[in-house]
Amino acid sequence: MLLPKKINRKEKKIMKTFYLILGFLLLGINLFAQGPVITSSYNPSVGDNLLFKNADTTNVLPGSGGANVTWNFTGINLSSNIGTMSWISPTGMPYSTYYPTANLAATQTGESSIIYWQKTGNMFGWLGQADSGSSGLTLIRTYNNVGIPYFHYPMSYGGTTYVDSVRFYKTAGSNWNHYYEIITQNADGWGTINLPGGVSYSNVVRVRYYVAGLDSLSTGGLGFISEYRYEWFRSGYKFPVFQIITQLEYIMGVGVSGYKEVRYTTTNVPIGIRNISEAVPSKYLLSQNYPNPFNPTTNIRYQITKSDFVSLKVFDIMGREISTLVNEKQNVGTYEATFDASNLSSGEYFYRLSAGDFSDTKKLMVIK
Repeated sequence: MLLPKKINRKEKKIMKTFYLILGFLLLGINLFAQGPVITSSYNPSVGDNLLFKNADTTNVLPGSGGANVTWNFTGINLSSNIGTMSWISPTGMPYSTYYPTANLAATQTGESSIIYWQKTGNMFGWLGQADSGSSGLTLIRTYNNVGIPYFHYPMSYGGTTYVDSVRFYKTAGSNWNHYYEIITQNADGWGTINLPGGVSYSNVVRVRYYVAGLDSLSTGGLGFISEYRYEWFRSGYKFPVFQIITQLEYIMGVGVSGYKEVRYTTTNVPIGIRNISEAVPSKYLLSQNYPNPFNPTTNIRYQITKSDFVSLKVFDIMGREISTLVNEKQNVGTYEATFDASNLSSGEYFYRLSAGDFSDTKKLMVIK
């Protein structure tokens, strides 16, 4: 019979160190799995277009938060109509002078309003909107043109809960209505979301907004607003893959009104992809990356002559795919993608653009 070997003090120390390191590694793996960390790289840029479909809201609930949750929305009924939110420069847009701190604007299919935004390295904020509908010009503005946070950065599951007290006003003709709100934001869950058509994304993070507000309305009554917004984000893409928005408003002496909206994103925008120009190019083209050689990031510019499904991927010298930069339908124009090789070793790699019948491959060099 073999007796167990007696472990000396030195071996015990080595084993203790080993298990300590192993514990940190396992902790790191666990933290890595808890959804993406949303930073300012998720900010929209001029030229971005978000395509979405609205869904029947009946019995569509956000579900619970927490760790490793599975949210199932496979049974929702989607509209056949596709809506588009387009991000544009505020320069020269109607009523932009009312929003001097805006560095981004947006329009939406079927809406007459132009929405003005302010983005920084730690916040993406709403400044207000101008709507020249049938009832005349309506302006909504924040006090002192300070953006009301739509997003604080960074945002991650288990991270900071942000609370803001905000104030803004609305004018329709000579009437001024004042709004006061308290906004609470946090990432309250991570896990897997299942969507119609067999689409499923793992390691998503859910961001929860709660708004409690008070309106001073032109009708003379006080309005109390309660709004919940839930948005699910996947790593590497700017916009939520799914949204549930519910708002209730109680107006004293009038009654209760509200709405509910469910949106499913059909075409998202990858982080690091920029629309350089919407002019129609004379031909398809994949340019040489710059800088080249590089460490750790480089830019890849390409142009497409018609709206088409575009694929831009990076491969190693063995032909193995190591990164997908673009894999979606894009409108005509010139684009630029940023490739981050922080996790790659020095050496030669290849990138290939495919769009319709066009395909081209070029070489890039990582030097560390």
